[in-house]
Amino acid sequence: MRYCLVTSRRWKELFFPGGLTQTLPSGLWQWLGAFGGTEKDLLIPRCEADMEEYDIVHINVPRANIPFIRQIAECKPKHTKLVVNVDYSIEMWQNGYEHITVLLRELDKADLIFSVESTMADIISHYLKRPVPVIPHPTNIEQVQGHARERRNPKPVIAVIGHRYDKNFTLPYFTFHDIDCLSILFGYTKIDAKGIGFYYDIVNENLPIEKYFNLLAGCDIAIETALTRSYGRSVVECAILGIPVIGGPNVEAMRTMFPDTCERIAETRVIHDLIMTLMQDHEYCDYTVKRAQSKIDNYSHETCKNMMLEALGYEVECKQAVGF
Repeated sequence: MRYCLVTSRRWKELFFPGGLTQTLPSGLWQWLGAFGGTEKDLLIPRCEADMEEYDIVHINVPRANIPFIRQIAECKPKHTKLVVNVDYSIEMWQNGYEHITVLLRELDKADLIFSVESTMADIISHYLKRPVPVIPHPTNIEQVQGHARERRNPKPVIAVIGHRYDKNFTLPYFTFHDIDCLSILFGYTKIDAKGIGFYYDIVNENLPIEKYFNLLAGCDIAIETALTRSYGRSVVECAILGIPVIGGPNVEAMRTMFPDTCERIAETRVIHDLIMTLMQDHEYCDYTVKRAQSKIDNYSHETCKNMMLEALGYEVECKQAVGF
């Protein structure tokens, strides 16, 4: 089964300046790994001939990629399936899609529309009157597991996982401000904008994926900061590394993997108490992590690939996913 991921020259240069000799970033790009893709399969299609060898052409749609849908739908070979997912939280639609119904009508040209989170899937399905399955972006489980290690920190290390949409970095501070711990902020790209360094012991801007996993693996507890509806790939990665996560019910992976520590990030007192419980009650902490780890296979390359193939009508042999 030949698969290609539609991208732009800018994205290709931004994420793969050295080509695909480097490790694939997490999230969307892991679809290439799931289908055994190479740099050649990061495609900028211009005509039917560019897609002739592919069974699946996948477009991830932020605002800039909307025109690709019509272009590819009209010129792709008949045997090629067009797969589209929208990469923009529904809370952000009003900021970026001046005519959201135009986007939805363009989506209807795809053979398969999917979303990584259930609320968006339901909205699109309701509007277009067609099935829109929830399929998470795959995770390279073995890659992440390679960084797992036993933690013996002199005091607890709390990871705060930033999200590019929300930039919600002040609220988490109030959840641990009076706890004797080391705090690490991941994913902040404008340190000088709000003096955010005051709140955290260590502030990391966007890191190469292997360095990120290596640092994350040393943390004892993670806080997922997203305020908008999202998939939560960092939640999956933390589960693989054996790290309990606290985050909001708006994050799909939180509801699936960590239901007992699923709290809205503004509930700072509740989250403070959860942090203390995870630090002090080792049996509860172990139970929380092990329950999350029992769902890890739902996010593997094989499982996610098979979910896409099944949604396209292909017959696949796969083990039953847990919890979806």
